[in-house]
Amino acid sequence: MQPFDLCRQWISIPVLKMRYIPVILLFLVCQCCPAIGVAQTANESANERVNEPANDAHDDNVYTEGTVDESELPSGFEVEEIQEFETTVKDTTVASSAASTVVTQTQIAQSNATSADRLLQLVPGVEIVQHGSEGKGHQIMLRGFDAAHGSDVEVTLEGVSLNEPSQVHGPGYVDLYGIIPEVVKKIDVHMGSFLPFQGNFATGGSMNFVLGLPEDFGRLKLGAGIDNYSRYRSFAVFSFGDDQSFVAADVLNDNGFAAGREAQRGTAIVKLNHNFGNYTVLSAIVSAQTARFETPGTLKWSDVDDNAADFYDAHSPYGEGLSDRVFMRTGLEVKTDGTVLNAFLYGMVRRFSLEENYTGQLYYPLTGDRKRQTQKGEVGGAAFRLQKKLHVSIPVSLTGGLDFRVDSFHQRETQVAPDGGEWRINRSNKIRIYQLGTFAGVKVSPVKWITVFPSIRLDAGFYNVLDHQTSVKKKQRFEVVSPRIAASFPFSRMVTFFADYGKGFRFPEARAILYSQDTSDEDLKQYKGGRPEVSTCNTVETGLETTPVAWLGIRAAGFAIFMEREMVFDHVSNLTIEMDGTKRLGAELDIRVSPIDGVNINATTTYVQAHFNRSENPVPNVPTLMGTASIKAGRKRGLHGGADLFWMGRHNLAHRATIKGYAKVGLDGGYRFKNVDITTVIENVFNTQIMEGTYHFASWFDTDTPRSMIPEIQYVAGNPFTLRLLLTVFL
Repeated sequence: MQPFDLCRQWISIPVLKMRYIPVILLFLVCQCCPAIGVAQTANESANERVNEPANDAHDDNVYTEGTVDESELPSGFEVEEIQEFETTVKDTTVASSAASTVVTQTQIAQSNATSADRLLQLVPGVEIVQHGSEGKGHQIMLRGFDAAHGSDVEVTLEGVSLNEPSQVHGPGYVDLYGIIPEVVKKIDVHMGSFLPFQGNFATGGSMNFVLGLPEDFGRLKLGAGIDNYSRYRSFAVFSFGDDQSFVAADVLNDNGFAAGREAQRGTAIVKLNHNFGNYTVLSAIVSAQTARFETPGTLKWSDVDDNAADFYDAHSPYGEGLSDRVFMRTGLEVKTDGTVLNAFLYGMVRRFSLEENYTGQLYYPLTGDRKRQTQKGEVGGAAFRLQKKLHVSIPVSLTGGLDFRVDSFHQRETQVAPDGGEWRINRSNKIRIYQLGTFAGVKVSPVKWITVFPSIRLDAGFYNVLDHQTSVKKKQRFEVVSPRIAASFPFSRMVTFFADYGKGFRFPEARAILYSQDTSDEDLKQYKGGRPEVSTCNTVETGLETTPVAWLGIRAAGFAIFMEREMVFDHVSNLTIEMDGTKRLGAELDIRVSPIDGVNINATTTYVQAHFNRSENPVPNVPTLMGTASIKAGRKRGLHGGADLFWMGRHNLAHRATIKGYAKVGLDGGYRFKNVDITTVIENVFNTQIMEGTYHFASWFDTDTPRSMIPEIQYVAGNPFTLRLLLTVFL
């Protein structure tokens, strides 16, 4: 597609002609103009104001035990009440919700993660499952959602959504292998949809990756690791200028701990920052990633139980895939006394392919059930953010934003014969999706112990879908209004209460548009992406955050989520299935303790009950109870080490089946010299046989046995005992 053609299509789409857009643009322009004028006349920079102590409860910034670098906040936003228990931070610029938190750079470094996906396990209440190998996106579970590969969690990189709105392998698919964990400065986490900048797929929550290096990084960091399954990884990070400018590269070769798990991938990232005086920053990020990988599929538990298969076996031939992406983002940020203006443009080029067979020869006895899914296309978008504090008698801050994005791609799914030839086309669609979102809100603190942030978000999606098999073209537009409010009650410096309400949404899968007029078989229609309608949820949340003493932080939250209609991703058929509405009731607890300098203890637990409204059946693939515990000790020099525990209770599968829970323990320890660090990491210390991904469906791989459509428990094995050695050099 030529750039001028793309721009012309953006301008001409019907979404931009909606009547409320001029009003929103007028509001943003009116707020923007004063901001630019102030930028040229202000007498002090925002960074200078950050270091000023608060004189009274109505001061716009209240800090204890530290200060905030506002340039690190996502997309120009400053987020209030995000608790970093290493350094307590309170900033009333934008009210946060009860379950807003930050995964800090210290936590990231101590995790020894080999991919950005693994960093999500540091988020309280989140579990990820890799039912493939290093290259395929993980399955994400949070707050009673089986978010599949991202259908219920919005994941962004510096404010740019990485969710693919209608990916061939599942809506919302997220691939994080283009992010190198060593250059992640923090992850901003917001569970639920209570804040205005949370967009498509944020029904369960949002996570924003912010890139950067520690202030004491130096110039060069080289690392390499090897484990007992011939898994090699090396990385390099070179810094220039400040800690926001760097070049990084990451290469991995994994032979797999068992059959069907071989993978190779490479990633490169460049981030540049240039400061124009004290107020303006121009930034650019360019990343490129490539991966080639196998995927083992699932194994029937009955085969293992009968000693017909080993626990770590996989059916041959194994699945395989590729995942390539080029990502570009350039942004401009202007910050003055009380005003933050942020704008950025971005683009992506994407290629994805996956072959899998979960059911053997169950549906096609002669040719087999193996499928090949491919998708390639481009993404372009822009975003504008404005935040302005009003100079009135009480703290008041206005927030506004505008997002535009277009995804243009071709997706194809075929059945593949044993010789590799395609013998049937299941779908072949050319799709273009335009998304436009705008939001506005006002944060106000009428008295010192109340901060209220009501906001409203307006989103529209315009779909243009061509079915190559039938030459049928269909267009459809969707709109959704999302009111939200986040309220905090800081009764003292030690105790803050929260009460939040928000409406989240996810736009429909594109293939549902093609069947929107097909009413001949409603039962079958639900397997083709469901009705072409926006799925929405209403979420309420209350919470408490307390720091009774400097070394103890406690955060607790209770939530209720009501989905209008459930769109369940079926991991077997790779289809989205429309089902009844659901309700989720749950609670989360996060405790962090630092009894002495250099020692951090953390424990989290999440309890949730998720059921369908009419049948009261449990939502499949949702663990009722799960939690983590960890202890980390060490300073910048000398000995360091820690222990981690993850546990998941019994949870429900499809067709009323259940699966027992599991626990796994990890250990790490090492020594940091002046310029060298040597670390040993042990995963799954007790070599527990873990059924990491579990499902309930029928399959037929052994054709010497009778064919049966009765579902059985099937699983993907997690890592066995793994010993990894890491060597890092700092120059």
